[in-house]
Amino acid sequence: MSAEIDEKTRQAYWEETSRITWIILVLWFVSWVGPLVLHRWLNQVVILGFPVSYWFAGQGSLAIFIVLIVWYAVFMNRLDRKYGLQEDEV
Repeated sequence: MSAEIDEKTRQAYWEETSRITWIILVLWFVSWVGPLVLHRWLNQVVILGFPVSYWFAGQGSLAIFIVLIVWYAVFMNRLDRKYGLQEDEV
């Protein structure tokens, strides 16, 4: 992938990459800190003998993390195609 792009295109690409990265970081932070902040309210709901905060901390954070990774990969692939920077398909 040795595509040469001009400075204006490079800047636009970086701005979109930076924006999606910050959005994903904020969503990850909220999903990580949210159950910690709301644990008293979440502990009032019990599923299969365990409080909801347990499920959020144990399984929910991992599921959200995986969804964010997939979302980032799909978004970056589309962004690469938009700017003509995609890698050759195998």
